[in-house]
Amino acid sequence: MSSSLVSGLCCGFAVLFAASAMPGAQEPRGKKPEEAAADDAPGSVPASSDATPAPADPAPPATQGGAPAPPPVEPLTLRSARQMRIEGKHAEALAAYETLARDADPPVQLEAGIGIARTLAETGKYREALGRLEALASLGERSASWHCATAELLHALGQCEAALLRARKGIEVEPTHVASRLLTAQLLEYL
Repeated sequence: MSSSLVSGLCCGFAVLFAASAMPGAQEPRGKKPEEAAADDAPGSVPASSDATPAPADPAPPATQGGAPAPPPVEPLTLRSARQMRIEGKHAEALAAYETLARDADPPVQLEAGIGIARTLAETGKYREALGRLEALASLGERSASWHCATAELLHALGQCEAALLRARKGIEVEPTHVASRLLTAQLLEYL
């Protein structure tokens, strides 16, 4: 550690110590030291007689058998499904992605399909994952993410030349797609 950093830290601690040691630093304004000490005692009640105690925390709402209500359910989104996958909750993530894949919006269907494939790949089901992506070819041909995910699976299955072609196709579709560029570089280095 450099001497200027050490001296800076020491000066900072000295300032804090000096400020806390100043007379009146610990006492609240307008109170005598005895009153301030009484306020700090556990279970103490304020000295004024007109003070009312704070209301107790309200009990959680109860359901029909007196059991507490379950926490509110978050709406299902691609983000929440991805978070489940990242946390290793693969069964829940697959169920969430399957539900989202039934959406009428093609971009959501595509992203959910890519999520399904990535979740399957994380559980070692590479061929099934590739099949799921190939089923989305009509939606994915104009998506760099789809090409990149397909290239990742092809690489995992040992089909490096096909993976390289697919990653390059991702760059062709979207020249600024970073994941496709990185994968292309990795595959070129590998080959």
